[in-house]
Amino acid sequence: KDVAVYQRPWLVLERLGLTDLPEEVFELTHLDELIVIDNLLTTLPPDIRLLENLTRICMFYNEISNLPPEIGDLKKLTHLTQFHLL
Repeated sequence: KDVAVYQRPWLVLERLGLTDLPEEVFELTHLDELIVIDNLLTTLPPDIRLLENLTRICMFYNEISNLPPEIGDLKKLTHLTQFHLL
């Protein structure tokens, strides 16, 4: 029998101490939601543009101070959420 592989449309990377997103994330072009919570990110890499199906990016509790211009290439993006409590 053939087995269908189910790919979840979201990815959660929480409390991993990430300073950069792993390169493998950018191969997950089916994602529509990227949740990166409580890490040490200061920016998103230009390769974020490869995730063209993203509708939502949540980046709570990181150190994001700027976003790359390539974020504008994400035509389906409707929610971009980021905050950090001092």
